[in-house]
Amino acid sequence: MKTSEQTANVFAALAAAQAEMSGAKKGADNPAFKRNGKDLKYADLADHWDTWRPVAKAHGLAVLQELLTAEEQGVSVVTRICHLS
Repeated sequence: MKTSEQTANVFAALAAAQAEMSGAKKGADNPAFKRNGKDLKYADLADHWDTWRPVAKAHGLAVLQELLTAEEQGVSVVTRICHLS
């Protein structure tokens, strides 16, 4: 994939998006850790995406992931943040 040498627009959009973004809400239960007999909550990947998507959309940002390798031990990906510019 070709990457642009011009980064001012994407960096400005990222800075603006981060200024608006709050922490992901903790919506998943973690039964491995308990407090007062109750499972502790954590923010799973879906919670993080739910936080990212509306703010990213408002600033013309998107995420692409390209699979590099898939092996028995796991996968390796390259994650790119793209801007509509």
